[in-house]
Formats: sequence, C-alpha cells, structure tokens
Amino acid sequence: MRKIFVLFWTVLTAISVQGQSWDIITLDDSGRKLRAMCSFSEDEAFVCGYDSIFFKTLDGGLSWEHQSLKEFYPEGDHGINLYDASSIGNTALIAIGKEGDNSGFLLKTDDKGDSWNYILPSAFDNGFDDPSKNPMFEGSLKHHFYCVELINENTAFSLMQWYVGSDRYNGIFKTSDGGTNWYYCNTPTIEGNSDGDIVFVGNTGYFAGGAKSYIFKTTDGGDTWQDYTDDEKYAYIWSIKLLGEHEVFILGQDNLFYSNTSDLSNQTILPLNESFSTDIYANSSDAFITFKKHDNIYLTKDQGSSWDMIGDGSTTYIRKCDMIYNNKLYGLSDSKLYTIDSSIFNTTDLYTLQQETFKVFIEDANLLIKTDDPKSSMSLYYISGQLVTKKQFSGQVMIPTSNLTPGIYIVECNKQYQKIYIK
Repeated sequence: MRKIFVLFWTVLTAISVQGQSWDIITLDDSGRKLRAMCSFSEDEAFVCGYDSIFFKTLDGGLSWEHQSLKEFYPEGDHGINLYDASSIGNTALIAIGKEGDNSGFLLKTDDKGDSWNYILPSAFDNGFDDPSKNPMFEGSLKHHFYCVELINENTAFSLMQWYVGSDRYNGIFKTSDGGTNWYYCNTPTIEGNSDGDIVFVGNTGYFAGGAKSYIFKTTDGGDTWQDYTDDEKYAYIWSIKLLGEHEVFILGQDNLFYSNTSDLSNQTILPLNESFSTDIYANSSDAFITFKKHDNIYLTKDQGSSWDMIGDGSTTYIRKCDMIYNNKLYGLSDSKLYTIDSSIFNTTDLYTLQQETFKVFIEDANLLIKTDDPKSSMSLYYISGQLVTKKQFSGQVMIPTSNLTPGIYIVECNKQYQKIYIK
C-alpha cells in the first residue's frame, strides 16, 4: 500500500496584473529554441529544445545548469532536436528528431534524469505488411519523433514520422510496458509534416495540431479514435489544452475555441486579441493567457470579453507555456525562460489554499476525498498542473492509489486546494 501525506500550502495574496512583470532567465547565448518543460518534484525540473539544448534545476527554478545528453545519442549529436517531453513521478520521455537521413529516437529516464536510456525506432516494428502502419517496413528511413505523452510509468503515446522511399508517413503509437514494445494506434490518416500534441485525462485523449488542423479523440485509452478535423474552422492548430475529459481549448490561427461537450459541438468562439498566438495556458474556462507569435502576451479573466497586455513587447517568440511550477507560470522562448507569478489570474489557483472544506485521507488502498457538500466536484493534478482526473460526486469519492504514480499532486475540491505526496 502506498503512503499518502497531506500537506498544506500557505495562502497567496492575490495581486492584480498592474505592477507585475515577467522575469527573464537567460540560459545561454545560443538562441536555441526551447520546446518542452517537465518537473519531477518541487526541486527538480528540466527544459529542452532544438540543437540538444537541455537545462536542469535542482533548486525549484532558482538556478539552471546545462547538462549534456550526447553520451546517450546512438548516432552522434548532429542535428539533434528535442521536440517534446513528458514526465510523471521519476519517469520522463523525450521525443527526438534528427536532421538529414539520420533517425531520431526517444530518451527515457526512471530516476529523474540521473541516467537515460534510448528507445530506437526498431522498438516500433509491429510486423505489418503495410508501410503506412509499420515504421520498420523494408527500406524505411528518417524516423522522427514529434510529441510524447506519459500516462503513467508504463503507458505512453508518441507521434512518429518516417519515410519509405519518397513517401512520408505518420503514426501515433502506444506502449503499455514502459517502452519496450509499441503498437500502432488505428487513427485517421495524418499527412504531411505534422508536428502536433497528444494530451490525456484518464482514458480520454486528443491528438491535435498542424496545418491540416487535425483533431482526433479517443475515450478508450487509444484503441479507437474519432476524427474532428476541420481545416476551414481552425485554419491551423497551434495548441490544445484540457480542463477535463470533455472540456477543451483549441487554439487556431485566428480564434480560440472552447467546448465542454463530448463531441466538441456547441463550441464558443473566442476572438484572439492578436492573431498568430502560439500557445495558451488556461487556468479556468474564464481565465487564460495567449502568447502572440513575436512580442506580446495577453491575459483575459472574462472568457475573452476584454484583454490585458502583460508583455512589454520584449519577448522573443514564446513558443510554449507548459506549466505552472512553484507558483510561477513558465513561458519557453529562445534560450530564455519567462516567468511570472501565477496570481496574475487573480483567482484561486493550483497553489492557493484557503479554508479547509474537505478532507483527504487513505483507506483500503484508496485516496478518499470527503466533504459535507452534497454537490461537489474534484480535480486531481500532477505537480506540473497536468490534470489527472476530474469527477462530480456527492459526499465522498475514491481513487485507487494503485492508479497513481508516486509523486506530488494537488487535490482541488469545490475551489479549495490541498497538496498531497504519494509514495
């Protein structure tokens, strides 16, 4: 049985946008593009990106140290691009592509990045006599990994692209044994050079992205996928964010779309303050931030009716806003980290604890959440802010601890928050 410890965080005083500014952390002077950020604990996290850039913090983001992963590259370090990363507990996966005819691969750690092992494209050989489904079909080459999503220590999804002759193919693959074996997910066809993103809450997941405006959804852990692609509506999908299994933001080229229906119907169109935003961080269905392609950052707290510019015009292309880490929202740029206090939302956030109105404890290998409120909702988040599950309940809800990877979590219940540590 895993042990659970309930800890309390101090109350944060809400501060308005006025008077706040983004702090800039310059990692080096190379200008290499940062693409992903992952956390293992309150102390340890890493950022990575193009041309092998990789920095790690051991003090909660106060300082960042360059680390080389070259010893783990099986074919040399030329043209190494770290496109995406995902972490849960002590485990992380990095999706890597390489320039030219060389193949990319996945890197995996189970000890918070102290050591890494690579997963080569050969692990994706599924025996299909079909070049569009088997990346190890005879004559295949130039395998590139564009995105990865960890579900737990053993389960993950990844998007790979490969060539057979002059024909280019893309596929989403799933592993259930920690990365030893991967199988092809029978999704609709993905054409072209399709960078994208895979996000999951429980068994519900989405693949979204690219110039084709792909959106695929699964509700059975990747066995079947429904196609919601709409090129005319979205024009180009930059980002997708989940607030729940069926509550989603889709960032298109000129508009932001919000839906809380299982089939993505009845979408609310939220015109962007500026077009060509590259990412979104959503604190709730009302409060979120978008990042303009080059120089401005905008915040709304009324679902897009009004916007405040919280950038000063000096940012250099924030590509990703991956997480809130230790009370700070992180934006990833060119060899720089932009951080700002999460209280800019001026609402209760994942790191705010007010009066305790619910109890969290362990009983018979279950995480129990109890409240006197007959109509309650709860959400469970990883320390990174990634949603694990979201439920409506009356009085009590149980979550088996066997389904939870050891690590730090945030429990939200009726807009109140507690931090828990499961090991």
